Amino acid sequence: MRIFVDVLTPGNGKTYEFQLDSTMSVGQVKEIMIDEITEIESGNITLNSKTVILGNLNTRARLSDLDSLTEAGIKSGHSLLLC
Repeated sequence: MRIFVDVLTPGNGKTYEFQLDSTMSVGQVKEIMIDEITEIESGNITLNSKTVILGNLNTRARLSDLDSLTEAGIKSGHSLLLC
């Protein structure tokens, strides 16, 4: 199932919209987000998958890279924090 989320990156104060598959792992999603945001910003933002935290602003919870978005409780309309 496709879900739509907003992703806030405090490093540059911007929010990005993503359409994702709810069965993807948080780790996979994090990699996709890092790649796409880096491309959008022409490399003017530094995000490293080994140190970046993806958290759910709705529950204030840090997400485990191994969980699927469904397992992490992420649904369309949620806002995530990538920092």
